[in-house]
Amino acid sequence: MARSRRPSRAVLALATCTILPALAAQQPDAIPVAKGVARAALADLPVRIEPNLGQWHSPELYRLRAGGLDVFLERDGWSFWLREPDPVAGGRRPSRAGGPDTVRGRRAVALRMGFVGGGAARVSPERPLPGVTNHLVGDQKGHRANVPGYAAVLYEEMYPGVDLRVREGGGHMEYDLLLAPGAALDQVRVQVTGAQALRIDSNGALVLETALGDVVQPAPATWMAAATADGQREPVACEFVLLGRDTFGFAAPDRDPTRALVVDPPLQYASYVGGSGYDEPWHVTVAADGDILCCGYTESANFPVTPGAVQTTYGTNADGWIVRIDPGQPGQFEFATYVGGVNWDTVYAVHELASGVLAFAGGTQSPSLPVTANAYQSQLSGPTDAIVGLLDAGGTTLNALTYFGGSGTEWARGVAFDLALQQLVIAGSTFSVDLPTQNAYQPNNAGGTNFRDGFVTTFDLAPGDLSTIGMSTYLGGSGDDWLAIASGETLGIVTVYGGTESADFPTSATAFQPTFTGGGANWWSQAIGIAQLDLLNNGLAYGTYVDAGGDEVVGEVHASLGGRDLFVVGTTTSINLPTTPGAYQSSFQGGSNNQGFVAGDAFAMRIDTTMAGAAGPAAISGC
Repeated sequence: MARSRRPSRAVLALATCTILPALAAQQPDAIPVAKGVARAALADLPVRIEPNLGQWHSPELYRLRAGGLDVFLERDGWSFWLREPDPVAGGRRPSRAGGPDTVRGRRAVALRMGFVGGGAARVSPERPLPGVTNHLVGDQKGHRANVPGYAAVLYEEMYPGVDLRVREGGGHMEYDLLLAPGAALDQVRVQVTGAQALRIDSNGALVLETALGDVVQPAPATWMAAATADGQREPVACEFVLLGRDTFGFAAPDRDPTRALVVDPPLQYASYVGGSGYDEPWHVTVAADGDILCCGYTESANFPVTPGAVQTTYGTNADGWIVRIDPGQPGQFEFATYVGGVNWDTVYAVHELASGVLAFAGGTQSPSLPVTANAYQSQLSGPTDAIVGLLDAGGTTLNALTYFGGSGTEWARGVAFDLALQQLVIAGSTFSVDLPTQNAYQPNNAGGTNFRDGFVTTFDLAPGDLSTIGMSTYLGGSGDDWLAIASGETLGIVTVYGGTESADFPTSATAFQPTFTGGGANWWSQAIGIAQLDLLNNGLAYGTYVDAGGDEVVGEVHASLGGRDLFVVGTTTSINLPTTPGAYQSSFQGGSNNQGFVAGDAFAMRIDTTMAGAAGPAAISGC
């Protein structure tokens, strides 16, 4: 896997003073739902461009917020701030947000795009939006009520025959150059102030490099006005041209100068979660209030942790991390924390409980993690142990943390919560023959020469300290097996999945596929094994292979609550994986690459666990 940081596009909508019906009257147990409804309603509002009527003591004529940017529209261009995530005490936003130049300890980059030699004769708003915004700032003299909002602003005659329209497009800012017949495109020159460098990438996009990420303008969509009676506009090629170290323009050599021209370059801001080292995200999920929860692994000593987080100091080699993001406030973290010690650590999964507490699971090689009092296992038992923890919703308090493992290596690849037993469930891989077991379906490691089996363990949440396990079992056959569990909620039946080379992986009478074909070339992809454990009776409820003679690699498995339906996605090199009538793609399409390796197809499958064999719905789709 290539070690590259993954950018994520940020989208920021301006929250206006909009009244949502009767949210204050909601009962406490309905507050998360109400908050989600409110956030969804605000997210559906269009991005607003507001005139500066004195509510901002700065020279812009209009202000726009979109794509993670605050954009200040001036007569000859615009300025904008890029900000790193908001490091506020306790991992929560302050009740009053300061301006971009007033938040202490927070890096920001100011950029300006000015039209050299240009200046609009008039700057006029277009397309009024419903509703108004009330700005209550400082004393009464600073208040501005009933401020209107608009979807666009028109700069008239920025250059002779050239108008400019600024508007929101798909959650980010766009600007259109509107050239009248005969107007010269080469008179448009844009100077960028504040960027480290300008470059044009291999896709023709203009990239403004900054210390906080890249501002990207994809190659502009460009067309000429209709020349025929049917009114169809005619696309024409247009590209960015670097005119100096900090200046760019546009070229459309095939344009008909007798026809009007529209040039539309969107403006996008790419931001990152990570530091200067290697950062790997493992899992992302959505909390009840709509916040995004992410976790992973980092080698960055400057990962953007927030003040007041449970761990703000980086360990020696690599740490896990957990981040909470409010999608309505891009560029700001609710919290970001390390999880780790002096050696390798990672967090593979995080899940929010109904109480708001965050459960997480992963692996560690650190002997001195801050385990909490009464933890089930207070010391590292092998080279690598699984870890399980409980974190408060704000990321400031570690409620519980425990190691879990034997004398070999373990890691947990998922955490779920069982509603029937009120227990946490983890699943993963073990190389230990002395893993703690209790009420076990399979009390011993049955693994092959590597002694690699899956395991499933539950923790009783009633004590609140992860001190008590309910069931703990190995799960696998006489070959090597590894397991994961989809984070989420279960109801007495927990579904685990992974790769197996075992011909005796546990299967049930209603298995989709009860036998192993073992046709793959790699142990980890010879077959997919899926099993469901009955937590109430400590037994096997369902087990099956997904294996058609080639290499099958599982992506994820999700189960309906109660476990009847399984939804499986992965890749296969098998030509005879069963498909159903009407499947989007009923035959294998993968070929060989230029090195002779077989290219697999993606597949998506739904299995009814009450129906034996391939009678349940299944489908395969190409990739």
